[in-house]
Amino acid sequence: MHAPAPTSAACLPACTCGIIARDADACRWNVPAPVITIGFALYNLYRLLGAAGLIAASAMLVFVPMAALLTRYVTKLSRGIQSIRDERGRLIDEAVTGIVTLKVYGWLDWFRSKITAVRDTETDAIRRKQVMGVMSDFCGFSIPLAIMAGMFALNAWLNPNTPLTAATAFSAISWVRCRDACSAACARQPDDGDA
Repeated sequence: MHAPAPTSAACLPACTCGIIARDADACRWNVPAPVITIGFALYNLYRLLGAAGLIAASAMLVFVPMAALLTRYVTKLSRGIQSIRDERGRLIDEAVTGIVTLKVYGWLDWFRSKITAVRDTETDAIRRKQVMGVMSDFCGFSIPLAIMAGMFALNAWLNPNTPLTAATAFSAISWVRCRDACSAACARQPDDGDA
């Protein structure tokens, strides 16, 4: 009689574990939990602040994914920068390897201009990445704060006879952050290039 094969992860080949991990990561947010959580957060914001909470949460549904899209773009720029760096490194290696030939035929200036052109392309890409990173940080941090401040101002304007207590304000902030985290998690779904 043969003993059944062990099924622990330690017995699986590394390739299989990698495939399982990738598939599990891809399916992680395909369950309706974030959608249910966002709906629950929107309901509770409406219950706490009325229309002001619903309007602010809806505005965040538009603006928070924008920060995630900018972050994805910055990641793509990073990949492009790395390929440019690889090209520059290859050119420098080629120049060092064939330095005698470059000097004999007088190609040093020509080869230097080739390396400089690739370096200029690299610095332009790095500059673009830095600008997009700043925009992503601005969208990720400033816009939610401005929307929350607007939510409380709108609540004070729509409900002038109802005071905004600390309990209501902090509860609303918690629900906004909960909804914000779920929206950001949904926006981080892996695309075909990440697999």
